[in-house]
Amino acid sequence: MDSEPSLEAVFREVLEDRALRAGLRRRLDEIGGRGMNLCLMGIDGSGKTTLAEQLARLYEGAGIHARRRHIYSLHHNILLTPFILLLNRYLWRRVLVFDRTIFDNIAVFFFQRPAMRRLQPLVLHAVRLFYPRFDAYIYLQATLEQTMERRPEVSPQHYLALGRSYQPIVEACGFRVFQSQPRLLRLVAHSLAEPLA
Repeated sequence: MDSEPSLEAVFREVLEDRALRAGLRRRLDEIGGRGMNLCLMGIDGSGKTTLAEQLARLYEGAGIHARRRHIYSLHHNILLTPFILLLNRYLWRRVLVFDRTIFDNIAVFFFQRPAMRRLQPLVLHAVRLFYPRFDAYIYLQATLEQTMERRPEVSPQHYLALGRSYQPIVEACGFRVFQSQPRLLRLVAHSLAEPLA
């Protein structure tokens, strides 16, 4: 049986794909030369940070200025992130890969307050109306085994309940869902290189 490739081997393979690099550059051209903001969402242990770092390296390797952003706190995601999104879109003009966003904060908030869960659709509606949009929405889904391997403190009950808190966000905001796996970078990069419809 073939063993899974290492993350670094997958990264090198993806970086060497000339057509993919050209597709990433073409996608930026399609949005008019403005900055691109990518939103990665998923429970802790799903692979957000690893993928965000790899995507930033991939864009840099393709000659595109890129940076990973990790803003954990709810108040920073409410007050600071909208300005970063707009500054990047119109001034900095690079690719910013966010490995935690307001959407993760919303999921965790309602996970920790199940009695208030009926308000989640209202909060999501407000965010969709008033929050600057990302250019791509990516939800990473890891198995229970993967999550517990990466985050041993996570119980099966915690994993299932938190997953239920993310699901309405995935559906309401149109996140593309990807399973956490060694070839994840290739799958996500190809989706980001697809022409706009």
